[in-house]
Amino acid sequence: MKKTSVLFFLLSCSTFAADDARLRLSSPWVVGRDLLALDSERDAVVGQKPKGEWATIFQRKGCDPAGLSSLPEGELALACEREKSVVFFYLDGRVLRVVKDNQDGEDLTPPQRLTFGSDGALFFTASSPLRTEVFQRNGRLYWIPPGQQNAWAISTSLGFPQGLLIEKDSKHVLIAERTIGRVTRYELHGSTRSFNRRLRKPRVLFDFRKTVGEVGELLAPGPSGLAWAGESSFWVSCVGDARIREISVNDGRILQEFEIPGRPQRISHLVVDKTRKVLWFSTEKGIQSIPIPAASNSDS
Repeated sequence: MKKTSVLFFLLSCSTFAADDARLRLSSPWVVGRDLLALDSERDAVVGQKPKGEWATIFQRKGCDPAGLSSLPEGELALACEREKSVVFFYLDGRVLRVVKDNQDGEDLTPPQRLTFGSDGALFFTASSPLRTEVFQRNGRLYWIPPGQQNAWAISTSLGFPQGLLIEKDSKHVLIAERTIGRVTRYELHGSTRSFNRRLRKPRVLFDFRKTVGEVGELLAPGPSGLAWAGESSFWVSCVGDARIREISVNDGRILQEFEIPGRPQRISHLVVDKTRKVLWFSTEKGIQSIPIPAASNSDS
């Protein structure tokens, strides 16, 4: 499909005012220079028009959207938590395929965050939405090879995995695990042709408890949102802490950090747009943004 701007579709869509009560926005996402968000109330992906109003781009009944990712060619992937599926679609609403089963034909664990690799393969974290299972280390990392109708499990023992990044070589991943309070870099081991891939050589880059300390008032405080700051550093946000930190991939050093205005404690997602602005979602304040401080040491 020919690459097309999100804005092209937004201009012809029906709109909702930014303060419309029908909107239940979460999880900002950036596609090119365009801002998208997930609308859990309407099971939709929405985009922001130039004047600030929101327009529906894609809608799927019963989805309960949890994550989004895109390829430069215009293909997008949507994580549907309630439906336990990943939907591949185009900006014009055409559905390419829907993946609901793992390699054994069983239902997927509800998908959360997802990201495309450089070869077009999709990787995504998955965990149970049940509060009684939050502290069980049964979270998963799946991958879907290009064009495939099933998802293959790479790991089935992660601690409530949330944020996910994949390096440009598609040989290493960074995973934020909330219940163990860590961001860990893993090597992706195994052949892509046999679909048999595993995580190995873990290296902890960020330890929530050592950096922030214990937070006893919230369920499963820890790292949740991840976004690239450059080729060798990333941003991390945490549930239970009102600071965003830039971390070195090479040695785990904190390169810089800053406090979020209003000190929200439930930050579940963040992204960085092309203008070097950090956007995040918190249950207290919704979608907010702040320019990255000029003192950044990232190499983006």
